[in-house]
Amino acid sequence: MELDYKRLHETTVRELVQKTEQSLMYETLAMQLDEEKRKLENAITEKDTEIARLKKELEDKELLETDIQE
Repeated sequence: MELDYKRLHETTVRELVQKTEQSLMYETLAMQLDEEKRKLENAITEKDTEIARLKKELEDKELLETDIQE
């Protein structure tokens, strides 16, 4: 009976260790995904800012060309 209890305990501990390792792995992956998401969001913001600047430059050039033609 004592041997069965010991085996059950070892199995339970082993399963808990595996579940803890899996949990840590998932947590690490989630953190990595959050970091990648943040990087992508920053890159999108930078591109949006660049697009807005280029649109403004184009509008200014078009206005300047219109003024020159008049």
